[in-house]
Formats: sequence, C-alpha cells, structure tokens
Amino acid sequence: MIDAHGDKHLKKTHLLFIITGVSLLAALVILALLQTPLHANLIYDLVKSEIHKSGVSNPVTAVLLNFRAYDTLLEFAVFFCVSIACLPFLESSFPTSPHAKQKDGPLFSLISVLAPLCILLSGYMLWVGSFKPGGAFQAGALLAGCGLLLSLSSVGVTRMTGLLWRLLFSASIIFFIIVIGFSYIYTKTFLMFPITMSAGLILFVEFAATFSVAATLYLCYLTVRGKKQMGLDNAS
Repeated sequence: MIDAHGDKHLKKTHLLFIITGVSLLAALVILALLQTPLHANLIYDLVKSEIHKSGVSNPVTAVLLNFRAYDTLLEFAVFFCVSIACLPFLESSFPTSPHAKQKDGPLFSLISVLAPLCILLSGYMLWVGSFKPGGAFQAGALLAGCGLLLSLSSVGVTRMTGLLWRLLFSASIIFFIIVIGFSYIYTKTFLMFPITMSAGLILFVEFAATFSVAATLYLCYLTVRGKKQMGLDNAS
C-alpha cells in the first residue's frame, strides 16, 4: 500500500502504473462512446417522451429528481454521512468574526464584490434548474464558495455543532423523505410524484438540498483547514 503522507514522492514505477491504468480506462470509455450509434439512445427517447409527467422541462432535472429519484435520495444520504464523519474533526478554535478584520486592500474589494454575486448566482442556478442546466448541487457549490471567500477575510462560522447546523446538514434527506411520504398518499406508489404537483415538490426538495449541500461542502473545507492549522501549530 502506498503511503502518500509518509513519502513525499511516489516511486516512478507506481506513478507509471497509475498513469497507464487511468489512460487505458479513459481510452476504453472514449472508444465505447465512439462506437455508440448517435440515434440509438433508447433512454433519451424514453425520457423525452415522458418528460411532460416530471413537472420540469430540463431532462437532467427530470431524471435526477423524478425518474431516478431513488439514486438521488442515496446521494443525499451520502452527503449526510459525510457531515457526520467530518463533525468530530472540526476545530472550533479558529479566530473568526462576524465582520471582516481588514476592510481595505485588493482582497477585501474582491470579496465584497464576489460574495454577493455568488449568493445571487446561487439563487439563479436553483431557479433555472427546472428548464436549463443548473439545480441544487450547482447552487449549493456556489454558496459554499461564498463561505470560502468570506473565510479569507476571517469571516466565517466554525462552531457548526449546534442544532441549526445539524438540521442544515440533514435538510435534503429529511425534506426528500417528507416528499416521498406525501407523494405516496396520492399515488400509492413509492417514489412516484403526483403529476400535477411534481414541479412544486421538486422545487421543495431542491431548495432544501441547496442549503444542505452548501453546509456540507463548507464543513469539509473547515475540517481540512483545521487539520492544516493544527499541523502548523504543532510544527511551531
């Protein structure tokens, strides 16, 4: 087993094997794509013919949050497990403040422009996901990036063990389970949304998932930052 932390540089033979393996896998995927007929995509035709029942016009959103909702539910469960795994390693001793400590310089000027823009774009990505590429994961990533930008000016929240943050971490899976139960009352089928309510239910889930994804990604960043800071403190 290769110990990446104990050795600064991987052995050339190991590196060669890794590069060769990745290259062969990429070549096989490209070859398979090139051999696939352009007009024989049965799944695409099926989605296109049934998309009017999903409540959205974007086929990606229709598949992720309606036709393939079970897989997306498991993805939300993975995010929830990641937050559980990261919380014990979160350091709450970082010097943070609700306001920026340094209000001059190019960094603060950049953050003061980009942070509101990230929040605005996050809302747009959430809204546009029903009929164009976008959705909760993209919106959540933008919100997490906003938190990362603010942390550069020592603005941030590191005490993320309270009830509010725990609800944010689990909001996506909780809201999805609520929607599943509500839909089952109407359709008597597991993970089948009522056609007349599909659009509202999908927006309901995506709204919760946006904050849940953003909180989990920001937690991962704080966990890594905490480990690095602890390493610097021990070294000094």
